[in-house]
Amino acid sequence: MPDKEKEFSKRLRAYLKSISIRPRNLEFYKLAVSHKSYDAFDNFERLEFLGDSFLGFCITLYLYDNFSHATEGQMSKIKSQVISKQSLYEVAKSIGISDIIRAQDKRVTRHNKSRINATIANAVESLVGAIVLDRGVRYATRFIHQHFDPLVDLVLRGEGLIDSKSLLQNHLQSTRGIRPKYQIVEVSGAEHDKTYSVIVKIAKDSYGPYRGKSIKEAEKKAALEICSQYGISEEFSQI
Repeated sequence: MPDKEKEFSKRLRAYLKSISIRPRNLEFYKLAVSHKSYDAFDNFERLEFLGDSFLGFCITLYLYDNFSHATEGQMSKIKSQVISKQSLYEVAKSIGISDIIRAQDKRVTRHNKSRINATIANAVESLVGAIVLDRGVRYATRFIHQHFDPLVDLVLRGEGLIDSKSLLQNHLQSTRGIRPKYQIVEVSGAEHDKTYSVIVKIAKDSYGPYRGKSIKEAEKKAALEICSQYGISEEFSQI
C-alpha cells in the first residue's frame, strides 16, 4: 500500500473512532468518503443510495413506534424535514465528515457553497450505507438514532431546520413574482396561554386558518402546510 494511502487509512480510522464507529472492513468507509470526482467508478454513490433508503426506513419506524396518534400526513411532514438535505448537512457538520471526504473537483472543494453542501449531505447517507454493510443493521440503527432523533424533537417543537416561511417566499418570488401575506384573524385563550390563528393570502387565494401558541409558530405551520400541499421543498444543487 502506497504511503499516501496508508496515511489516509490512518486518518480515516482516527476519524471513525472520533464518532464512535469501530470498523471491521475499512474499505467500505473509504468508498463512503470518496466523491465521484476522486474516482469515477469506485465512489460513494451506491452507498448513498443504500444509506438514503435505510435512513428513511429507520426514521419512519421510529415515528410509527413513538407517535401512535400522529396521522400518515403528519408523520410524512416530520420525516421529510428530518431526512432533508439541510438536516443531513447539519448532521454532517456535527460529525465533521467534510474533513475526511476525498474529492478532486474544484467545484466540490471550493467556491460553490451549494455543491459543497450537497456533497457533504450525501456523504452522511453513504456513511450510513457503509455502517450497514460493515457492522449490520442494529449498529447502523443506533448511529441513526444518536444523530437524527434530536432532529425529530426540533421539528416537533416547530424549530425544524427548514425555514418554511423563507422556502415559501423564495418559491413564490421566483415562480410568480409575489410574496405571501400573513394575517392574524383570531387570538383566543387566557392571557398566559394564548392561541393565535393565522391565514395566508397568496395573490387572490386565502389559506387557513393555522394555529400556534405564538404568531411565529402559527406562521411557520402555515408556510410548512402550504409547502407540503404544493410539493415545495428545499433543494441543493446536485453534481
